[in-house]
Amino acid sequence: LGHNDSGPLDSGRARNSLPGTGKESTDVTIVETGEKETVFTYGEYIRRMAQDVLDRGGHPILCSLTPRPSWQENGLLERKMDTFTAWEKAVAEEMGIPFVDLEAISANRFDGYGREKTATLFKDTIHTGEEGARENARSAAEGLRGLRGGGGWSGGPGKTSARRDSGSCGSMWTRTAA
Repeated sequence: LGHNDSGPLDSGRARNSLPGTGKESTDVTIVETGEKETVFTYGEYIRRMAQDVLDRGGHPILCSLTPRPSWQENGLLERKMDTFTAWEKAVAEEMGIPFVDLEAISANRFDGYGREKTATLFKDTIHTGEEGARENARSAAEGLRGLRGGGGWSGGPGKTSARRDSGSCGSMWTRTAA
């Protein structure tokens, strides 16, 4: 999800989603295979994944994408505040589930490092190397710790652990009893 959600809906990699958080969908036929598929909004896919976790007794935690090494003229990393991050946050608020803004936490850290050091954390224009992954993991830990103090961490008593549920840049953590 996220950075893979670009391109055509019906050909090539055909991994795109519709923009936004609505319930809209469109039916497509994949050019290369003739397979029919229904494509939903990005928010609807996130909503469905979160609901699946809830239906199984889990406690989903939505997370924004991590930042890309794309710099603005003001010297700060670009943020996707009007697209993916906003959509994830809106679904979390709608469903009453926690949200961790990994993009803001990591971007703030990378802004402080500057362009040169931040460049060493990425393998390309999207993916981090090992040290960049460690930095994003630190951001995830910071965000999850923040949920505990901010009342966003809910669920039953006992020890808890967080587990990543989707792809490398994506979107959902679940809280499970340890």
